[in-house]
Amino acid sequence: MKKFLGSLKLRHKYALIGMLGLAVTLIPTALVTMDRISTARQASVAAESLVPATRMLEFIRFSQQVRGLSSAYLNGDADAAAQITSSRESLRVAHSQAVDAMLRLGTAQEAHATLQRLLRELDDLASRVQSRGVSAGASFQAYSGLIEQQMSLLNGMVSDTGLDLDSHPESYPLIKGLFGELPALSELLGQARGMGAGILARGSSTESDRVALAALVARAEDRLGGWSDAIHTATAHSPTVASALAKPLGQAAGGTRDAISLVRSALVETEYPTHARADYWRAMTQALDAQFALASTTADTLQTLLENRASAARVQLWTLLTGLALLSAVALWLSVLITRNILASLQASLHAARTVAAGDLTTTVRPNGSDEVQQLVGALGEMNDSLIGIVRQVRDATNNIATASDQIAAGNRDLSGRTVAQAASLEETAASMEQLTGTVALNSENARLANDLARSATDVARRGATVVHQFVDTMSAIRQTSSRIAEIMGIIDGIAFQTNILALNAAVEAARAGEAGKGFAVVAAEVGSLAQRCASSAQEIRGLIAKSSDEVDSGHQLATSAGESVQEILESIDQVRHVMNEIAVASAEQSSGITQINIAVGQMDQVTQQNAALVQEAEAAAGSLRDQARSLVQAVSVFQLPTGTSARTV
Repeated sequence: MKKFLGSLKLRHKYALIGMLGLAVTLIPTALVTMDRISTARQASVAAESLVPATRMLEFIRFSQQVRGLSSAYLNGDADAAAQITSSRESLRVAHSQAVDAMLRLGTAQEAHATLQRLLRELDDLASRVQSRGVSAGASFQAYSGLIEQQMSLLNGMVSDTGLDLDSHPESYPLIKGLFGELPALSELLGQARGMGAGILARGSSTESDRVALAALVARAEDRLGGWSDAIHTATAHSPTVASALAKPLGQAAGGTRDAISLVRSALVETEYPTHARADYWRAMTQALDAQFALASTTADTLQTLLENRASAARVQLWTLLTGLALLSAVALWLSVLITRNILASLQASLHAARTVAAGDLTTTVRPNGSDEVQQLVGALGEMNDSLIGIVRQVRDATNNIATASDQIAAGNRDLSGRTVAQAASLEETAASMEQLTGTVALNSENARLANDLARSATDVARRGATVVHQFVDTMSAIRQTSSRIAEIMGIIDGIAFQTNILALNAAVEAARAGEAGKGFAVVAAEVGSLAQRCASSAQEIRGLIAKSSDEVDSGHQLATSAGESVQEILESIDQVRHVMNEIAVASAEQSSGITQINIAVGQMDQVTQQNAALVQEAEAAAGSLRDQARSLVQAVSVFQLPTGTSARTV
């Protein structure tokens, strides 16, 4: 949609908006127009429908007259025969008028057929009445049934034509009263007139007759109240109804009340009526005629209301259409003028924008009004003036920028050379410091290893001294043990000597005993032999122990000398360890310091390298700035200023 709208020209967009506005206006206009047309049509149809409906009321009216006269005739009033004939003629005229009105209105054929059938049945019943072929009661009931069918046909006509659907407060009560209350009231009064005429002609009445008449007049009073209320309701909403129906309503209501009073006084309240039939008939007929005269006036007034409503609806419709046509013409004319004005202003703005786009700032743009488009033109003029000042300032600024960029580029070139040389020297220094750091680190590592070896040698010497001391102690213990063994061997030697002496004594005693002591002499000889052997062994052991003691003494002296030497070695190694520890600590501190120096030199080398790169980038940026300044000068030089402003080229 945006693409489509963007492809349309402004006048086409205005045309599209105008069509949418027209459509928006036409929709409610069409609805209002249809409503006015419908109102006018309904009012016209209702006004046309009143004619056959009022003709049906006349048909009912004369049918009621024929019914009453027939009741009087069949009850003995011979003078009623002539009146029956006259009323029948009026009945046929009313029937003919109703048929013609229905044909003009286009009422359904079924209603025509029903109306024709009712006339035939009325004629047939009238013929039987004149020939006295039917009783008074049967005639009255037959006529009442036909009149009820006529009223039903009237209600159907009212419903078919839509009269009962009218909702206006000044016409709806009249329609309801005219075709609802009035026919019922006239029927009740007509029945009272017919029954009363028969009773007066007969000269007597029964209790049922009086009760029926009392019920009729009571219902008639109710219908009279409803009919009067309907007219009063309509008069409250319409001065026309009030002025037209006030007097006929008063006359009809007064005559009806008099007729109802006459029925009560002359028929209901007396068993033997003496009132003259002709006078009774005349009074009741006058009341009915007054009601039908009121109905005729009401119908005329209602028709006037409906025709006025239809005319007012048509006038409103034509006024609406004429006003819309005039407004549409004025809107179209204003739209054309506004569109032309806007297009002219936009063309001027477009021309100014194109000249500015082409670099020509010499065009003067001035607004010719104060609307939004002219404000746009004025804004373009202000933009043009501002652009002139900006271009002037840009020209001066670009020249200054170009000069400054040349100076910056030259300075950056010198700085770049010096920074690169410094970076190379610092890089060599960093390499030397790195080698020195490696050497010091190696020395520190060797010193740490020597310190560790000295610490290990000290530990080994300490363990050797401990072992030597243990060996000296062991040799002392061995010497003491050898001395103890020598003492024991002396004891053993003494024991062997004593044993040998005892063996000699035993041998002497055995020799004395002779044969009896031979065995004991053998034992003594063996013991002596053992004693000599023990003495020899003890002597040898003593010699060995003496020799061993001498060797143990020599070993003890040597072990003591070795312990003293090991102690001296331990003290020397411990001194070497302390010295190596101090050398290792100093080497570690020296390595840490040189490492920090190396790190600092490395960081300085990185910073110097970065500075060199930044200087080179600054040199390139300065060169680019100089080129861009020259391009900007060339671009701004395209604009033509209204005054003699010239730009210096770079």
